[in-house]
Amino acid sequence: MSAARWIEVLDDLRTLGTLNVALTGGEPLTHPEFFDIAEAARNRHFVLRIFTNGSLVTNENADRIASLSPFFVEMSLHG
Repeated sequence: MSAARWIEVLDDLRTLGTLNVALTGGEPLTHPEFFDIAEAARNRHFVLRIFTNGSLVTNENADRIASLSPFFVEMSLHG
């Protein structure tokens, strides 16, 4: 879904009284508008959790994630 559609869903969730949003996947960072969606969640004062496998967490992405002040960033490691 597009970021615009996800933002509509976030607005609906806020109206329903939802407090927490977890962005996961597969790998959520593969979504081309991941940061727009994550920022929209934070702008709506959701507690933000991000579940990632870490494969796309570059230094730049790590800084962008940190700027979101997520409650959790959880990483799955399989090996």
